[in-house]
Amino acid sequence: MQDKTNTGNTMNEENIRRDAFVQEEELDDDKEGDETTETKQDAKSMTTSDSGISFIKSFEGFIATLYDDATGNATIGYGHLVHSGKVNGTNATETEEFKAGITEARAVELLKEDVKSVAESSVQSNVTVQLTQNQFDALVAFTFNVGSSGFKGSTLLTRVNSGTATAESIKEAFLMWNKGTVGDKKQEIKGLTTRRTAEAKIYNENTYENNG
Repeated sequence: MQDKTNTGNTMNEENIRRDAFVQEEELDDDKEGDETTETKQDAKSMTTSDSGISFIKSFEGFIATLYDDATGNATIGYGHLVHSGKVNGTNATETEEFKAGITEARAVELLKEDVKSVAESSVQSNVTVQLTQNQFDALVAFTFNVGSSGFKGSTLLTRVNSGTATAESIKEAFLMWNKGTVGDKKQEIKGLTTRRTAEAKIYNENTYENNG
């Protein structure tokens, strides 16, 4: 006669082993996901992610018509520079398309072209260590705002290329670029502090916090 109690114990042991195996597989899947997120690549082979583009869009803001930016240059869309100097209605780069106003979709096209030709190119050329996607996005967003020459001569680039900088020192280097000229004096601009802090958070924590 079969021992039902013993059979039940055996079945319970098998169920426990099966559950443990499933949990172990789930943990392995989680680890694989983390590794994918943290995969590093040579900067020269990287491009900005959709999350990175969305982040830049949120801080630049969309304006459909020609306007003068904070530095007095003709601009349109998501911070696309049309020409140096104020909007005047006669400059050849103030095309009929721009004079009529552009769609948000067209503004995104211009933004992606600008990001690729200026910010991405600068990060690809000047960063000598491997980066994760979020680190690359953060540096591209920073460079898009401060310019290629600004990034090239920055403490941030020096610290990134050292390969040994702490998260705190990286954040500090981002925040060195939170000032603007008001009158004849340089002073902290709240919006720039917010932007630099958000860029540092992308770099250090892989957390994208869009503006607004």
